Amino acid sequence: MIMKILKRLSPTCILFISPAFVITGCTFTTSRLNRENDKNDAEKVTNKFYAMVKAKKYDDMYDLFSFKFWAVTSVKKMNDIYTMTQNKLGDIVDLKLSDWQTKVVSGTDPFAEYQLIYHNHRQKFDSKETFVLMRDTDDVIRIVAYDIKSDGFLK
Repeated sequence: MIMKILKRLSPTCILFISPAFVITGCTFTTSRLNRENDKNDAEKVTNKFYAMVKAKKYDDMYDLFSFKFWAVTSVKKMNDIYTMTQNKLGDIVDLKLSDWQTKVVSGTDPFAEYQLIYHNHRQKFDSKETFVLMRDTDDVIRIVAYDIKSDGFLK
């Protein structure tokens, strides 16, 4: 049926109609890689995380984690991690963001992922702590993965 209609239209008219079909079938997105402002947005979350760790307010930090994190990690397990880290590695003396990556896609299918890697000096042993954060459906950046490595865990 479309072909019959197109045969009756003049070539000039087809030139104006064709882009309309193409445009309506497209999705519009823009992406940003490793933008400083995006890193700063993710750092706000990790700064809150570390402030609560330093104050030993572990129960106050659960909202910083995404439902995706809690789907695979229990609150008890997370509390055990905090306690073991504190006992084996000691308090945080100095935080140092050593590497980061961000990818933010805006438009029809928005997506935001951030990775921050810290090399932290602690009282007993240093640690390398990696955070993966994503923007949740409520437009809040939350932690979806947290990994801590240190030789102190082996001692």
